[in-house]
Formats: sequence, C-alpha cells, structure tokens
Amino acid sequence: QKQESIIKALLPEENLIKWISSFANEVIFNSAPFNLGEYFRNCTTNFSQILMHDASVSADGSFKLIREIFELDSSWSAIKEDFKGEIEPTLSLKFYEKFPNPYSSGYFKKCVALFSEIIKIKKGKCLFLMSSKKTVEAMYSALLPYAQDCDSRLLGVGPSGGVGKSLALFLDKPDSSILLSTNQVLPFLHEFERHIETIVFQKIPFDPPDDPILSARGSQFDNGFEQYNLPRAIMRFREILNILGRGNSKKICHLLDSRLSNKDYGQLFTV
Repeated sequence: QKQESIIKALLPEENLIKWISSFANEVIFNSAPFNLGEYFRNCTTNFSQILMHDASVSADGSFKLIREIFELDSSWSAIKEDFKGEIEPTLSLKFYEKFPNPYSSGYFKKCVALFSEIIKIKKGKCLFLMSSKKTVEAMYSALLPYAQDCDSRLLGVGPSGGVGKSLALFLDKPDSSILLSTNQVLPFLHEFERHIETIVFQKIPFDPPDDPILSARGSQFDNGFEQYNLPRAIMRFREILNILGRGNSKKICHLLDSRLSNKDYGQLFTV
C-alpha cells in the first residue's frame, strides 16, 4: 500500500514538477508549481486589489521578470519609489577589483589574510559567507588560531553545528563572535542583521545550478541565464543589501567576487 502511494505521488500532474532528494538518512519528496502565473491567479482570484511591494523586485528597472513569471498583463501598473537622499545610508560597500580568481592558487591564502585582519580589528559581529560547505570547513580550520589569539569565538555552520545552533551561539555573544557560513543563513538574515557590523561575500549568491525547480522554470526562457538566473540573482542580492541596510547601526560589506567588476552585468548588482 505504501509503495502504491509513493508511485501515485510521483505520477505526472499538470503544472507540478516533482523530485526526490536525500539528507542524512532521510529521503525527501518535493513538489512545486511549474507555472507561477497559473498558481498566482488561483491564489488571488478572490481579491479585488493586490499590491506587490518590495525593495528589490526589479533587476533592470523594468519589472520584466516579475511580469513574465507571474504573467501580469498591462492592467498591472508599476510604481517606483526612490528614497535616495531621504535617509542616511547605513551600509557601505567595499569592492576588491584585483582580488585573485577563486580558482587561482593564491585565492584561499588571500582570503585567510583578509579574514584574519578583519577578526583582529573587529573582534566580533562578523559574518563571512563562503562559496561551499567544504570552504567553510577549510576556512574554519585556518582561522581558528587567529580567532583564539584575538579572544574571538569562531563559529562555523557545520563545524559548530547546524544553522539553528550556530546562529543561537552567535546571538549569545555577538560582540566577540565570528560566523562562517554558506548562503544557507541568508533566509534568517532579518533575525540577526542588527548584530552584524561586517559582512564578507566570497561570491555573488546565484541560485544552485542543480536546483530542479529553478532549472525547470529557467528552461521556459530562450536564454535561461540572462533572462531568469541573472535577474533572480540581482534581485536576491539587492534584497540582501536592503536587509543589511536597515536600522541605525553602521555596516560594511566586503565584496570579493571579481565578476562584479569584470563582467558586463556586474554593476547591475549594486546600482
């Protein structure tokens, strides 16, 4: 009976993509709507007025991707509000145009030198975002002696436990804590951003290329990267910067990804 239920659940359904993933000793069944336009219309059919509001729903100023994904016709008007000059920015960005390529031999050593210098100066309230779990583990081992010399507590999602435990430890003593993680902590950023003064991005947070649902949705476009993946990454990164820029505390964001300066699309992430 269980086998029949599993087979039935995996049968194709209109506007649903299904896939199986595994974590630890668990096998997880996933499903998500393929066509968001149809899903959006079904969810909003009983509403007479709808307002979609966010500080980062536009990748190029046109809201084109949002209109295409949710199939919004001309009856949907777009209103842009510019708050520049009305509030003092609390987040400053520091670019490293000549930082080594991530795949070069001196890249890791350069990162260790930069991170250890930041730990020496700041002591705590730092978030270092790595490109992979293996990088978190390697960086944790390399930075631990520097952190101990500075009486700072080094935490790493993985070496120190899962996301929940690592964030709890960080929030317990943020003034003397350094957190290493991949982008997996970003959905929880609003919960602890006020305890951060320094953030370092190794790489632009593009979506994982092997994500089944994002790959399926991107395949609907003639050029999945330029028309879907890139605009999504731009909007997501702007949203992150917007969250970091909230509040009254000053923050600095170090951007190590050379693509921000040597790719034509680089400037779109921070304008």
